[in-house]
Amino acid sequence: MYRKAVFTFLTLAAGLLSATAQDDKSVYLGSHSLNVPYIDEEMRSNNFEFGGDTVIHTYRGIQLTPDLPSRAGWLWSKHALPTKAWEVEFEFKVHGSGSGVFGDGFAFWATTNDPQTGPVFGSVDRFDGLGLFFDTYANSKHSYSFPYVSAMIGDGKTSYDVGKDGEPTQAGGCEADFRGRPFPTKAKVSYVKDQYLEVKLQYQEEGKWTDCIFLNDISLPNVVYLGFSAHTGEISDFHEILSVTSHSLKSVNKPPRAPQPVHQNTDGSFGFLWKLIAIGTVGGLIYYVYQSNQRNAKRF
Repeated sequence: MYRKAVFTFLTLAAGLLSATAQDDKSVYLGSHSLNVPYIDEEMRSNNFEFGGDTVIHTYRGIQLTPDLPSRAGWLWSKHALPTKAWEVEFEFKVHGSGSGVFGDGFAFWATTNDPQTGPVFGSVDRFDGLGLFFDTYANSKHSYSFPYVSAMIGDGKTSYDVGKDGEPTQAGGCEADFRGRPFPTKAKVSYVKDQYLEVKLQYQEEGKWTDCIFLNDISLPNVVYLGFSAHTGEISDFHEILSVTSHSLKSVNKPPRAPQPVHQNTDGSFGFLWKLIAIGTVGGLIYYVYQSNQRNAKRF
């Protein structure tokens, strides 16, 4: 009887905890995700296309540029991102032989534009949608240091000022020393239409996420494509994308304004608390039954 009760307890606990995990907020998007070997046997991808100087190393990563001057490459999704809410997490690596001067950086895109080589981190200017720039070289003086991550919401008409590193049109940004790190460097971009855009980075230590950008009341065009691009000028670096994992967000509770931490749903917290109470109650009953059985066994 005791073993049966323990089995029942463990089954109940697993079920409750599993239900809690399934309350989560996202659906995996294979159409916007990339992992080794990146391409099929015919050297193609069903979901992404690439061009310029981009090279696919099937078990090492997607190299947008080599560590050589005057190179540019891009990687672009063939399918549009979800209209209302999505999250893209990607691992990247920026490194090279330069120890003092290097550049120029790479960009993450969620725009209406077709893939095309251009002057803005390897892609086109006057884009329509989100441009997120991982800039490693300062073309002018600023009050902040480089490497620097900045966001611009393009309207299809406004130009990105390369000479001023996009500062006149910058919607938000942060200093982030992501170049040449000895552990995986990552970024996570979360978007909910008409609510917010959030960017978190992992560059200080593995597994530690740092807040970078939070923008309220953001609305991108309904049809945007996921993309990455990079370029080098007289100075250079390797710019590599190692993996991309995308999700469509189901839960769109709006976080508070930065720099406050992301809001946790109180209803979900109370629900989880009640589940823990239920597990504890069942565990207590099992312990009571076990003690009763032990006393009865001693009598006889």
